[in-house]
Amino acid sequence: MAAGDAAAAAGFPVVAPTDDVRKGYEDINTTRDLVAAERTRVQPVAQGGTGGTNASTARDGIGAASKALDNLVMNDAQKSSLRGYLRINSDEVSSRGANGSGSESVQRTLEYLNTRSTTGINDANNAWNRAGDADATAVAARQGNLWTDSYNRNVSGQSVRVAYLGNTGQLGYSPSSRRYKENIEAYDISDEVMAGIELVVFDYIGADEGSPSEVGFIAENLDALGLSFLTFRNRDGEIEGVHYDRVALALIPTIQRLMARVAELEAAAPTPEEA
Repeated sequence: MAAGDAAAAAGFPVVAPTDDVRKGYEDINTTRDLVAAERTRVQPVAQGGTGGTNASTARDGIGAASKALDNLVMNDAQKSSLRGYLRINSDEVSSRGANGSGSESVQRTLEYLNTRSTTGINDANNAWNRAGDADATAVAARQGNLWTDSYNRNVSGQSVRVAYLGNTGQLGYSPSSRRYKENIEAYDISDEVMAGIELVVFDYIGADEGSPSEVGFIAENLDALGLSFLTFRNRDGEIEGVHYDRVALALIPTIQRLMARVAELEAAAPTPEEA
């Protein structure tokens, strides 16, 4: 390749061997102008540049996050994922600190993210593991403590459904359409089992002074009777509570037998004329 061929290929003007040497100053200045223009040109990302003219637009161009985590456009699940990545790779990740000022360790970033709620993440176990123990706020987030202004809200006039909490932490409803089910067969509960259910009155340990006593069941008693479908367990496999919304289901076989027995007795009873 001859001298000047690369410049000509890039669109730069070149000096021909036959040009008057007295034009040298003009060609030199033209070359310097081209160098200056190239240095100030916005280099597209596709050509290895940032596509920006300042730090902010450069970060946007290459998809980099702002050094201030407060400016991150991320939902809680994404922040939790980032927290998990930083924890695993903390020895290899440098950080400017959660507030974007100074040069601090990645631990500061972790502590910042630990104060963020993990609401919205699709896996309760991931939310539990990724949230940290930096402070009380982080512990509350890890445990999934949520507060909503709904306790005294009237929803009459709306179409409503009961909400359930899935074991992954997802909140939703439980479908009952046949199209969601298989292996369908009748389920029976004997009268003897139903007779063994004990309704109790009790006070919760640590309840506020003056709180009324509660009426309900003891989950372990129901499980011992074989009514485990009326109970649920905690993450450690221990009996935790009662599905009170399912209790009415357990009554259906007994009620049906009573109805059949009443119909049988009525059919066998003498009519007023016979009496």
